[in-house]
Amino acid sequence: MTYHDISFQVKSQEKRKSGRPSKDRDGNIKSYRYYLEIHSESNANKIHRAVEENCCFVLCSNDLNINAEELLREYKTKDSVEKNLNS
Repeated sequence: MTYHDISFQVKSQEKRKSGRPSKDRDGNIKSYRYYLEIHSESNANKIHRAVEENCCFVLCSNDLNINAEELLREYKTKDSVEKNLNS
C-alpha cells in the first residue's frame, strides 16, 4: 500500500463448550478463534509527494527564440498529431 498507512491487530476469541459451565474456568474453553482487525488510512503527504514527482517533466529545445509557453503548446499539439496518424 504505497499511499496508505496500514495497522493491524491480532485478536482472539474463546470458543466455549455448549451446556452448563464447569467449575473450572479454563475447563470450559473448547478452542480459540483468531482474527485480524485491519485499519487503513490514506496518507496525504505520500499522495502529494507522488503527484509532485509524477507531474514534473522536462522539455528541451535547441531553438533559442522559443519561450516556455510556445514550447509547451508545440509539445501538446505534437502529441495530438501522432495520435491521429496512428489511428
